Amino acid sequence: MRRLHWVLRSIRRGLSPDFALSTLCRLIAFHALVVFSSSYSQTTWHWQSPLPQGNDLRGVQFIDAATVIAAGAAGTILRSIDGGANWTRLPLSTSADLYDVSFVNSNVGTVVGFGTILRTMNGGQNWTAQTSGVSSFFEAVSCTDVNTGTIVGSGGTILRTTNGGALWAQQTSGTTQWLRGVALVNANVGYAVGSSGTVLKTMNGGQTWVTQQSGTSMDLYDVWFSDVNTGTAVGEASIILRTTDGGGTWKSQPVSYDGTYSTVFFFDANRGFVAGVSSLLSTTNGGANWTKQQMNGGFQDISFSSQSMGITAGVGGRLFRTTNGGSSWDNLGSDIAAGSELTGVHFPTANIGFIVGTFGKMFRTTNGGMNWTTLSSGATVSLLNAYFTDQDNGIVVGYGGTILRTTNRGVDWLKQTSPTSQNLWWVHFVDPNMGIVVGENGVILRTTNAGSSWTTISSPTSSHLFSAAFLDRDIGFAVGASGALLRTIDGGMHWTLIPSGTTNNLPGIAVTGSYIATIVGTGGIILRSTDKGLTWMSQQSGTIVPLVRISFGDQNSGVIVGGNIGGPGVVLQTTNGGVSWSQQPTFTKYPAEAVFMTGPNSGVYVGLSGMIVGTTPGSPVSSVSKDSRQTISFLEQNYPNPFNPSTTISYSLAKPAQVSLKIFNALGQEVETLVDGQKAQGLYQIRWNTSALPSGIYFYRLQAGEYLEAKKMILLR
Repeated sequence: MRRLHWVLRSIRRGLSPDFALSTLCRLIAFHALVVFSSSYSQTTWHWQSPLPQGNDLRGVQFIDAATVIAAGAAGTILRSIDGGANWTRLPLSTSADLYDVSFVNSNVGTVVGFGTILRTMNGGQNWTAQTSGVSSFFEAVSCTDVNTGTIVGSGGTILRTTNGGALWAQQTSGTTQWLRGVALVNANVGYAVGSSGTVLKTMNGGQTWVTQQSGTSMDLYDVWFSDVNTGTAVGEASIILRTTDGGGTWKSQPVSYDGTYSTVFFFDANRGFVAGVSSLLSTTNGGANWTKQQMNGGFQDISFSSQSMGITAGVGGRLFRTTNGGSSWDNLGSDIAAGSELTGVHFPTANIGFIVGTFGKMFRTTNGGMNWTTLSSGATVSLLNAYFTDQDNGIVVGYGGTILRTTNRGVDWLKQTSPTSQNLWWVHFVDPNMGIVVGENGVILRTTNAGSSWTTISSPTSSHLFSAAFLDRDIGFAVGASGALLRTIDGGMHWTLIPSGTTNNLPGIAVTGSYIATIVGTGGIILRSTDKGLTWMSQQSGTIVPLVRISFGDQNSGVIVGGNIGGPGVVLQTTNGGVSWSQQPTFTKYPAEAVFMTGPNSGVYVGLSGMIVGTTPGSPVSSVSKDSRQTISFLEQNYPNPFNPSTTISYSLAKPAQVSLKIFNALGQEVETLVDGQKAQGLYQIRWNTSALPSGIYFYRLQAGEYLEAKKMILLR
């Protein structure tokens, strides 16, 4: 499938032939940028989709029967106290990617990542950074008790603590290979695996590590020992290795399923799981035979609290749970955009908003982003931007000169006759009738009848134009590639190319009031004019990464988004009309592609991998059509939400089932059972009255046979 990566690279590319940095340089630059101080009040952002969040998860572990910790990219640590039904993202002082988690009991645990070691003493509620004196990528950690643990990572790094992490001492590994997995059997015996088939073993607490012959040159990613003799290692090219003599010999196990396996878990010497990029496999005879589970891939780690309850975590924040020992798995999250690249967002009101993206994807919210629903655009090409003059009337532009128009809040879209086949990047309306579209190779289109028809306007440039904005009905600007800056003083009928002072790409522009305009660009460029665009001054951004879009919620409060492809994202904020900018903490692995502020501290930004982040917390939502809901079991979002004092919960059953519908408070305590009994196939509605309960967040969970889903609702008195 064709994706927008080439387009996004063209926006972000500045003066250098290839603006993309190496992975290591991007990480080092990012971690240098996230440390800052500011007196600005910070806008609070939340994931709206995917939920519970969209960063890759690399490690997961049950720490007791109900509590689960998951760790991943961009400083993500999630905690669940109800077996994974609901998750809380914990605030951290780091944005480093986190790769593994190890708990020795329900309170004491360690998480490691890029140059980062975190420790908790209260079950993951709070985390404290520990120092090691080493700046390696820490890939894996294994602890045997509250005092003893081992960390492995890049360049053959092995660290060991015997005092709970107060001191991490570097050990001699005898290799420079990247070590990716570690398993301590006890305080003395441990194993590490890594690149090029590396297997190391220690018998004396890591004082010496001895290389073992694995019989493979493939990278190994994880290792698990069920006792001192019996272990399994997994890696790329479908490699599964087994030893029954403490690593003296490793034998390859035959697997009929291609793929890379990144994690392994065994209950005992016989029953276990391996999972990875393409599949999840199970065995009941020590790996002599493996059975593929009916699930998609993308798994990074797996953990079980019992023989029946288990959770997998993986790419894009995927979380799946089994309650029957792996016979079936339920998706614990929701992803309305399903990994699409989202490129445009616009809100005609504070509550009603629209998002567009690749392959004709389109979404709408009517509650500020708490929920998003899928709209049918009728297009299959990538859509790049949207603008609504009110809650009903809007225009969307995209690839191949595509122009779509709606007059009924996005329910129906009519493809307009376009005078160009160039890709169209941006649409902006000065009033309900007059609008401007800009795009590739300097194309400019204009309408004076609300988008019913469009006229090509002569352009003074052949550079790609990425964005446009107007101070008033007459004076406007368009910005684009190689520093292109255009100005009009007659409502867009004629345009003049004016100097911008840079040859970097300028992807975004926004205006405030009748005089002030702000432009953002690659290399961290911010340009500001206070005299209707006659002169432009460079502003300090505090970053050198590409800045791609800008939006103001009022004349003082604005937000800039950007970042390198591959992440992480950057968010800047101003509270003085753009005179100065402060970098906000970011918690997303991927950079944003568009932002729209609906008020001083309210808005939404969107980007790669279906990322939707807003100031209103998201609530699980599905895009399943009503016509298809009788073929699957489905739990609706309650309505109304928020509510007082009652709300309706609807669900459908694909087949007869034993049904349980329960209400829980924010602490995971059961409040009420609404349904408990056998139900026939069909649609059901339950009215829940809350006259005796206080305001707050509540969760409702439906279990119907093997189907299990929970959703959030808000009681607001």
